[in-house]
Amino acid sequence: MSWSRRRGPAVLGAVLALAATPAASHPVTSEAPPPAAVERPKRPEVVRVVAVGDIACAPGSTVTETRCRHEETSDLARRLQPHRVLALGDLQYPIGSLTAFQKSYGPTWGRLRSITHPVLGNHEYQTTDALGYYRYFRNRQPGPPGYYTRKYGTWRVFVLNSNCGYIDCARQRQWFKQGLKKHRSRCTLVAMHHPRYTSSLGATLGKGVAKLAGVAYRRGVDLVLSGHEHSYERFRKLDARGRRAKDGFVQLVVGSGGASHRELVGPATGSEYQDDENFGVLRLSLRDGGYGFAFVTLDGERPDRGKGRCV
Repeated sequence: MSWSRRRGPAVLGAVLALAATPAASHPVTSEAPPPAAVERPKRPEVVRVVAVGDIACAPGSTVTETRCRHEETSDLARRLQPHRVLALGDLQYPIGSLTAFQKSYGPTWGRLRSITHPVLGNHEYQTTDALGYYRYFRNRQPGPPGYYTRKYGTWRVFVLNSNCGYIDCARQRQWFKQGLKKHRSRCTLVAMHHPRYTSSLGATLGKGVAKLAGVAYRRGVDLVLSGHEHSYERFRKLDARGRRAKDGFVQLVVGSGGASHRELVGPATGSEYQDDENFGVLRLSLRDGGYGFAFVTLDGERPDRGKGRCV
């Protein structure tokens, strides 16, 4: 209530009357403004990814200590509760027919098919034109020639087909270059079956893979994930010719999905960690500007783990 400054008996009487009234019958309230809302910064989105290749044995194969452990690796992957799975090729041995996929890969890793982005391996081409693979994953990839791109949070992911004897890899390289230019992202990941570098015994590195790696290096790709070699191996940042480079990509070879083991020798230049005795999966945490990684074995151990920043 506002009061004007007036003189006279009537005004004075009114003032005295109010003063005599008990305070409890006329509470005074203040119109204090509500506290300002505190804007909390958004937590950066983290995408959990499980990646592995070289997975399922033929239907009915005997499980041993060193072979056909794909059901156990699929159980491990499910426990890690990924948002996405990158299946790094050679997903069904020895011939990737639709029937084999349905009877071996399907009851195990197929439980994660709805979140899987598959990669073509050489064993997928043991059927004509990799038809079994394309039919089994008909809703998870766009079809031939087998390369495509996806967004994982703030990361751009390129799934490449490194089987250059079956497709036109020159055309794929052109698509890859254009995609990297079109989808500019601070953080980029490439998944392809054949690795650029490996310490595997008797490995042969094709020119097609080397040229794809060259594009990846020149365009600032951060991570390259591969399978093919039945082991786990991590390389430091290298350029496309295998030289140490601050702006190079980190390559992780994760062919430990359960089919079998393959001996590693060396180590090759740039190799920082090797494991050819354990089955397991790669767990990635992709966040804005960086990533965390861990190789998780069947017993839950994480013998190789770390983090990195995007170039």
